[in-house]
Amino acid sequence: RSGSPSLAAFTLISSAFLSCSVGGRLSDRYGRAPLCFWAMAVSGTITVIIGPLLYGPGSHTGVVFFLTLVWGFTLAMDSPQFSALVTEVLDDTRDTGTAVTLQMAVGFTVTLPTLVFLPPVANAVGDEYALTLLGLGPLIGCMCMARLHMLLLREHKQQQQQSPQQGQQQQEKRPSQQPQAQPGRQQPLHRQRSKDQPAELVR
Repeated sequence: RSGSPSLAAFTLISSAFLSCSVGGRLSDRYGRAPLCFWAMAVSGTITVIIGPLLYGPGSHTGVVFFLTLVWGFTLAMDSPQFSALVTEVLDDTRDTGTAVTLQMAVGFTVTLPTLVFLPPVANAVGDEYALTLLGLGPLIGCMCMARLHMLLLREHKQQQQQSPQQGQQQQEKRPSQQPQAQPGRQQPLHRQRSKDQPAELVR
């Protein structure tokens, strides 16, 4: 049917709308680096296997459509989290705008070699294997996210260990609070008594 490809493309693209919302909620609960890791792992795995299914022998239209839908869902899920991660790992918040701009510029720039070199590679080795080579990008991304997650866990653990020590040091440095007489108010004469005078002399 002539309308099927258009409907499939529309469904694939519109799935990103839901995936961004779901990804934000999951990242707030489980962490942004783990979410990016699993999103790239799923999308990368589908990228590797979809080529032989699409261009190989036999008809796998239903399976390909389902995998493509999952691929589009997971592919868009991690994109907003990259920018959020950049804003959270910066030590100096004054560089946030520059860092996010650089991150987005690099993200769009790395797509250019794919558009340039994928057609010649497809002509040389075939479309199914050319798509499989695209799995190298998610593989490198998963390695980076795993490393970042370990660093964030280590930093969080160090902060937890330092917090009780800092609280104890602040309590030790805090001077003991003693009640002081309010200025402008003078105690009655019969209550003013020196430590060296007996009580009966001060009346």
